[in-house]
Amino acid sequence: MNITIEKMKSSDFNQLFDFETKNKAFFEKYVPSRGEDYFNYETFVERNNLLLESQKQGKDYFFVIRNEENRIIGRVNLMDIDYDYKKKTAYIGYRVDEQYTGKGVATKGVERLVEFAIDLGITQLFAQTTDRNLGAQEVMTKTGFVAVDAVPETVTLKGEELRFLTFRRVLS
Repeated sequence: MNITIEKMKSSDFNQLFDFETKNKAFFEKYVPSRGEDYFNYETFVERNNLLLESQKQGKDYFFVIRNEENRIIGRVNLMDIDYDYKKKTAYIGYRVDEQYTGKGVATKGVERLVEFAIDLGITQLFAQTTDRNLGAQEVMTKTGFVAVDAVPETVTLKGEELRFLTFRRVLS
């Protein structure tokens, strides 16, 4: 599947809101909810404008993943960038439309995000997923990340105890 990845911009908000709303129940199977207020369009725009401001300052970068029809089918993000000369670390996160899972979209998105991180001079990337999200764990290992830790605290999601796993990829 051919995809494109581009930095998120305000003109993406309508389509991005549809993407998030459509996939809300699917995403919440694997990660805690973003909260009901996130799915109020005005709140959604406010929150995403804050992300764009952070992106403008170079603190975080937020990308949309588009299919051949130019529809948003995912997101991939580079966050909490630490430019300290000794660290140069960042965290990644992503989510993909349920109907596009298992088609390499997440893997390609993460690979392109890694390239972007290398261009920024980042030397280590971290990611977290739950012990239940086997698909995300597979994406991490396919893209060169190694599991390095399990967060000791658990979270309860739909009555099930979950533990977050931390993955790391050394870039240089």
